Amino acid sequence: MPGEITLIEQINDTKTEKTTIFCEVDSITQSEFEAAGQKDIKPSYKFTVWSFEYNDQTEVEYNGQRLTIYRTYQRPNEERIELYAEKRLGRR
Repeated sequence: MPGEITLIEQINDTKTEKTTIFCEVDSITQSEFEAAGQKDIKPSYKFTVWSFEYNDQTEVEYNGQRLTIYRTYQRPNEERIELYAEKRLGRR
C-alpha cells in the first residue's frame, strides 16, 4: 500500500536530518519474521523506496513510530530498494 516515511540521518551527537519520501508499505512475510526472530529482531514493516532517495539511514518514522532499519535489499535490475524495519524499544 502507498505511504510516506521519514528517513532519519544522525549528523552528529545533537543534530539529525529528516527527509520525508513516498514508499510502498508491506507486511513482513512469515519467512522474514522467522529469520529475523533467530537474531532477536522483531520486524514490523517492509518499505520499498527509490534507491536514489535512500542514503544508508538507520532510522525511519512511520505513523508516529520510530523504527530501526535492520536490513536492506537492493532489487536486482531495479531502481528500488527494500528497507526492513523493527520497532524501537523504549523510544517512541
